Amino acid sequence: MKIKFSLFFLFSLYLFNAQISDQLKQLIDPIDKEYFDLTIKEDYDTDKYSKLSEMYNEIDKTATNDELFYLAVNGSTFIRINAISSLIDRNDKRIVDLYRYYSKFTLIYYQKMGCVVTAQDMALSSIRGKIMNKIKFYELYKHMKTQKNWELLFSNEDIEYYEKFNVGDFKLYVKAFDEIDKKFIPERIETNDSIKEIWKDNKLHVPSL
Repeated sequence: MKIKFSLFFLFSLYLFNAQISDQLKQLIDPIDKEYFDLTIKEDYDTDKYSKLSEMYNEIDKTATNDELFYLAVNGSTFIRINAISSLIDRNDKRIVDLYRYYSKFTLIYYQKMGCVVTAQDMALSSIRGKIMNKIKFYELYKHMKTQKNWELLFSNEDIEYYEKFNVGDFKLYVKAFDEIDKKFIPERIETNDSIKEIWKDNKLHVPSL
């Protein structure tokens, strides 16, 4: 099963690579250059990372799901993180394949959370964490809709998104993640105390945000 998955995954990436447009490549190149310059600096430049996010918005507007899927595995770390976010926003079912991929091939990156730069895990933070946050925000949205003047608390973009949000799909993703974790998390807990602390009863117990 492992061999079948790997061959299918690599073959899919080969096909998607041929589909990336020249227009998209032109948007990616300056982001990659700026990102490389940032990674070799000692300080975490929040303003420049924000600028990169603004630059990525053009990719989000123009890239197809297939292109984003390719970039989520083959792009620079910054591009991968954002391509995954775009696929989550678009409710692309292949997010489960990406979770499986990054559970097997762990990728750690660093991100500023508040005032502290912390290590983030692509599978656990960028995929599982964002899926869980979508579900939590949707539940908050539903609750706030019962309150007076609730529309003032959300942007028009948020209202449009969460009115169409399929929470059932996202809960199924979490169930799929739980099954994937049973295979890969036990291999990591011996060398990762932070994961070991939240791995109980053959399941991750992530604290609520």
